[in-house]
Amino acid sequence: MLDLFSKIEKEIKNLKEEILSKTGQIKQVEDEIKKLKEKIDTSLKAAKEKLFEIEKLKVEIETKNDLIKLKESEIKKLKDTISQKFNKIKNKEAEIEKLKKEKDLIDKEIVKKENDLKILKAELDKLIRAETGELARLKSQLNSKINEINSKKAELKNLQDKLKAAKKKYDEALLIVAEYDWWYRPETLTEHDRKILRETAEIYWNDVPGLKEKILGAEREIASLNNQISSCQNTIKQLENEKNDINRKIEIKQAQVNELKKV
Repeated sequence: MLDLFSKIEKEIKNLKEEILSKTGQIKQVEDEIKKLKEKIDTSLKAAKEKLFEIEKLKVEIETKNDLIKLKESEIKKLKDTISQKFNKIKNKEAEIEKLKKEKDLIDKEIVKKENDLKILKAELDKLIRAETGELARLKSQLNSKINEINSKKAELKNLQDKLKAAKKKYDEALLIVAEYDWWYRPETLTEHDRKILRETAEIYWNDVPGLKEKILGAEREIASLNNQISSCQNTIKQLENEKNDINRKIEIKQAQVNELKKV
C-alpha cells in the first residue's frame, strides 16, 4: 500500500515537472510567435504551424492536469484506506490486549485448578493407601482366621480319634459282660447290643473286678469328648462365619479400592 502511494506521488511529481517543461515550451513558442508577428514577412504557414503546436500543448497540459487531479483523488482514497487500516490495527491491538488479559486470567485459573487437583490427588492417594492398608489388614485377619480354623479342625480330628479310642475301650468293657452273660462273644457291637450289655453290666459290678470303673470311666470319657467335640464344632462353625464375614468385608473393600484407583 505504501509502495503504491509512493509510486503515485512520483508520477505526480513527474507530471508537474513535465507541465513546467511544457509551460516553458509554450513560453518559448509564444516568444517565437511574437517574433514572427514582428516579422510580417514570416511565412503565415509557419505561424499557423506554431499556433497549432501551441494548441496541442495546451490540450496536453489540460490532459495532464486532469491526470494530476485523478492521481490526487487516488492518493486521497489511499490515505483514507491507510487511515482505516491503521484504525483496524488499533482495534486489533486492543482486542489482542483484551485476549491477553483473558488468557492471563485463564492461566491463573488453570494453575489454581492444577493445585486443587494436586491436593485432591494427594488426598486420594492417602485414601487409597489407607484403604489398601485396611484391605491388607483384613486379608491378614482372614489368614489368621483360616489358620485358627485349620488348628481347630486338627483339634477336632484329634478329639474324634480319642472318641473312637474311648468307644473302643467302652466296647471292650461291654464285651467282658458278654463273656459272662452271653453264650458267645460278638465281633462288633450294635447300639442295641450296647444297650442290653450296659443294663446287664450292673449285675456284674461286684463279680468282675474293675468292670464298673472301666465302664463308667469310658462313659465319662466319651461324654467329655462328645462335649469337647460339640464345643469344637461350634467354635469351627463360628470361625467359619467370621471368616465369611471377613471375606465379604474384603470383597467390599477391594471394590472400593478398585473404584478409587479408577478416579
